[in-house]
Amino acid sequence: MEVAHYKKVMQRYGVPLDSRTHLTKSDWSCWSASLADSQADFEAIISPIYDYLTTTTTRLPFVDSYVTDDIHSEGMRARPVIGGVFIKMLTDRAIWQKWADADKTKVGHWAPLPVSPKITEIIPTAKTAPATWRYTTNTPPASWTAPDFDASAWPEGLSSFATTGTPGAVRNTEWHTDDIWLRREITLPEKSYPNLHFYSAHDEDVEIYVNGILASSEGGFTTCYVPLDIQPDALALLTPGAKVMVAVHCHQTSGGQNIDVGLVSVEKSKEN
Repeated sequence: MEVAHYKKVMQRYGVPLDSRTHLTKSDWSCWSASLADSQADFEAIISPIYDYLTTTTTRLPFVDSYVTDDIHSEGMRARPVIGGVFIKMLTDRAIWQKWADADKTKVGHWAPLPVSPKITEIIPTAKTAPATWRYTTNTPPASWTAPDFDASAWPEGLSSFATTGTPGAVRNTEWHTDDIWLRREITLPEKSYPNLHFYSAHDEDVEIYVNGILASSEGGFTTCYVPLDIQPDALALLTPGAKVMVAVHCHQTSGGQNIDVGLVSVEKSKEN
């Protein structure tokens, strides 16, 4: 029934993803085609993708989104999801078994992969110990990052602040507005750590302040926790035993949303 419907709504260069537009996803199309009961139905869905790729004069890596009735359209490209075009191989045991065994191949004369740095949590994130933050979704006064700013009227919530289904989020408090502002006082351990970083999962743009000083910022989104560099002026405040106010602003535009911030020590391997 699914394939029969797709064949009815098929455009010149593929099956639209849904009824609102003629946009398609080539990886999704390949997944759907692989469920077909016959080779003919599989090819009926795949052939328009082939036609798009061979007809367009755009010299781009394999796109995973384009408009199915516009040969001049182009979209997201060279992303990991394009691996979905190989999904048909999983229906042929001999083929996937051949490639699944490739991890046992002994190769030589290649540079070794870098050793991942050792990350030690100093101020835990929601992955290990959710923390209580004061937060607001209403634009605060300009002084909101200052250590003596009175945020007692702001509600309290456990990290992280996110919507359901956001990749990498450990959601404990629902957040669904465009912006959120957070404040929390932290006390550093008495031990000295030589390479401190913030540890954040953010979707999307994040700004982190220490005692009113912009300490770190990064645009875009993450799907896991990542270390963020700390500016020297703010880093100078993060001494053993210090008590500081951390203030965070996160701005969201579309898709999932999430914000959580901790503090880690990043120890790079000597091999790196």
